[in-house]
Amino acid sequence: MTTETGGALTVWRRTIALVYPVAPRLVVGLAATALVTGLLSGANVAALGYVVGSVAAAIEGGGWGSSIVAVGVLGGLQLVGQIAAAVSAYLNSLLTDKMANTFSLLVARKSAALELPDVENPEVYDKLQVASREAPFRPTQIVTGSIAVIQSLVSAISVFVVVAQWSLWVALVIVLAPVGEVVVSTIMNSRMWGVEIDRTEKRRMAQ
Repeated sequence: MTTETGGALTVWRRTIALVYPVAPRLVVGLAATALVTGLLSGANVAALGYVVGSVAAAIEGGGWGSSIVAVGVLGGLQLVGQIAAAVSAYLNSLLTDKMANTFSLLVARKSAALELPDVENPEVYDKLQVASREAPFRPTQIVTGSIAVIQSLVSAISVFVVVAQWSLWVALVIVLAPVGEVVVSTIMNSRMWGVEIDRTEKRRMAQ
């Protein structure tokens, strides 16, 4: 498991190093919207708690002014979340198109620069075939997946801060829940890469 995780982290670092210089503003924009969305999770929980408390107080004889304000705040947070999701989807679309064009062109140039002995080399051929198939989508997938992990962590932390004020044990469960998903996702991505390499070699041998 340690070897697989280390290999996945190596692929991740190399991918980020390739993608970020091509579209730094899009990557930063996606990271910023992910951060906002993650923080909104905790804010929504806090606002919902405030709504419940203010409504309960109003039912017991208090005024409804606080309840109306609480509902307005909750609705405003929901609206901000919808806007952040729309912006994230738009930036993701732009990044996907830009990465597909850039890396496809890069692979084509690399292929054209190869000498005949290189093309006849099985290892070089396999890597070239994998790159040709994976270039249009894999780099963007790794980057957006990493940003999604960051968003999940920020969301878990923000919710933890709010829920811990009510119940520490429930807050701990919320924070620890995504850890298994992150570990499994990292290992599965590494294995999928290995499977793709193996399939490429089999296709070449079958030709």
